[in-house]
Amino acid sequence: AKKLTKDGKDNPYPTYETLKEEADEMSPQLVFTVTNNSSDIVRKLFSDPKKGVKRIKWDLRYASQDPINFRKPAFYNPFGGESKGAMVEPGTYTVSLSKIVDEVETPLSAPISFEVIPLKNTVLPAADREELVEFQQKVNELSGKVRSVQNSLSELANELRYMKEAINQTPGEHIDLMKGWKALDEEMKAIRIKLNGDRIAGRLDQDTPPSISSRVGSLRYEQSGSTGAPTETHKSIYNIAKEEFEPVYAQAKQLVNVKFDAFRKKLKASGAPYTPGNIHFLD
Repeated sequence: AKKLTKDGKDNPYPTYETLKEEADEMSPQLVFTVTNNSSDIVRKLFSDPKKGVKRIKWDLRYASQDPINFRKPAFYNPFGGESKGAMVEPGTYTVSLSKIVDEVETPLSAPISFEVIPLKNTVLPAADREELVEFQQKVNELSGKVRSVQNSLSELANELRYMKEAINQTPGEHIDLMKGWKALDEEMKAIRIKLNGDRIAGRLDQDTPPSISSRVGSLRYEQSGSTGAPTETHKSIYNIAKEEFEPVYAQAKQLVNVKFDAFRKKLKASGAPYTPGNIHFLD
C-alpha cells in the first residue's frame, strides 16, 4: 500500500471475499507434540509463531483433567492449588514440532528424543513409578468429573433463578409450573448435599461423614506433588469416593440431560419468555 501511494497509483479496497476470508481464517500455531516410548501422545503444547528465538517449557506432567475455566482469580493464592495433571513416569520421550496453517498441520522437524530422570531427593520414592502415575491419573480423572458436576449444578442454579421469574410472567399454569420448578430445585439441592456435604449440619456442628468433594479434593492435593507410592489409606479414600460418586453422577446426568430439558420444553409450550438454556426457535 505504501509503494502504491508513493508511485501515485490507486490503492484498491479489499473485496468482500477477501475480508471474509481474513475474518474466518484461524491464526497460525506452532505445535510441540510430546510422545512416550510407546508412541502415545503425552502432551501437546501450543505457541504463536513469532520472529526470533523463543522458548517453551513442559512441566513434565500430563494435561489436566479439570473442567476448562477461562476465569482467573483476582489475586495470587499460593494455597489455592493449580490445575495440573499427574507427573509423567521416568523414561524416554520425544518431542516434534509442526505448524498449523489454514487447518493443515505440517511437520517442521523430526522427533528429538530426551530422557526424563527422577531426582534422588525423595525419602520414600515409589518402587513402581508407572503404578503411581496410573493412580494419580485416576485421581485426577475422578476429580475432573466431580468438578464438572459441581459446575453444571451451579449453572442450573443460575438458570432456575431465570425460570422462576419467567413463570411469574407466564399466562396461566402458574401453580403447575411452580411445582415443576420446585421439584427441580429440590433435586438439585439434594445432589449438591450428596456431593459437597450439608452446610446447615456443619454450622450446627453435627457429626457428618466427609463429603465426596472433600475426599477427592484432599486426595488430589496430597497426590499432586507426591513421588511416593500411594498409601493404603489413599487407595481406600479413592475407592470410597468413586463408589459414592457413581450414583450421584448418574442422578446428576438424569437431571441435567432429561428433567431440565423436559421442563424447558414445558416452559416454552406455556408461553414463558426466553430464559438461558431455552432456545425458543427449536421444537
